[in-house]
Amino acid sequence: MNPLQSGGRVALLFSVLTVPAALFVSATVQAHVSVTSKTAFAGSYYEATLAVPHGCDGDDTYKVVMTIPGTFGKVRAIHSSFGPSSIETIMDGETITSYTVTWERSGNVSEADTESYNFGFRTKLPDTPFTSIHFPTVQYCRDDETLEESTSEWVGTAGHDHDSTSDELPAPSLFIYPKRYPGWNQYTVDEHIHDLSVFDDAEIVWFGTSAYSSNPVTMEMIRADGNAGVLEQIHPGSEIWVKY
Repeated sequence: MNPLQSGGRVALLFSVLTVPAALFVSATVQAHVSVTSKTAFAGSYYEATLAVPHGCDGDDTYKVVMTIPGTFGKVRAIHSSFGPSSIETIMDGETITSYTVTWERSGNVSEADTESYNFGFRTKLPDTPFTSIHFPTVQYCRDDETLEESTSEWVGTAGHDHDSTSDELPAPSLFIYPKRYPGWNQYTVDEHIHDLSVFDDAEIVWFGTSAYSSNPVTMEMIRADGNAGVLEQIHPGSEIWVKY
């Protein structure tokens, strides 16, 4: 149902449009290897930042190897003071299946695990909105005195599911948002969305007679409206309306 044509909800919608959108700022301290760059829009050119906040069991990081799906456009590593980078393109016949990006340290590792590092790459994102893309990453560390090496494999994808009990370290991931315009946007969602926080920078999301907003004032108005329900998840094939 188009919320702009729903006469029973005109009062609620008018009130929502006067409430400032929730400010989308993440204050969470990332304890794992993660992609920390800006919002990623489907089909756009994008500069991704990979954050490596700590080493392996007290040893400093000396190399990081990331795998990027072949559905991305040509990948270019961004220069890092950490050390030189290299990119290997993996092919299956004439089809690119993946890219392997390696950053390796210049010089010796630190005496202790006291530093965090950022790495980056530039690419064109696939046109696959409402999907999470995973980047399996292996972190290599070395003891400064014994030169003993250790690794942390950030390769788990099952752990991103809402009901998963996987023990694997979670792979860095990037959520692909649909292209958007100020005001109302209509989307057909092909993926199951359990976590509606992906809409935390929107004013309101409508599906049928249900709505969601990260703004607590807006949510109270939704709950108080006898003609509206609270939207808790979105199933594949759903047509939704989102106001930015």
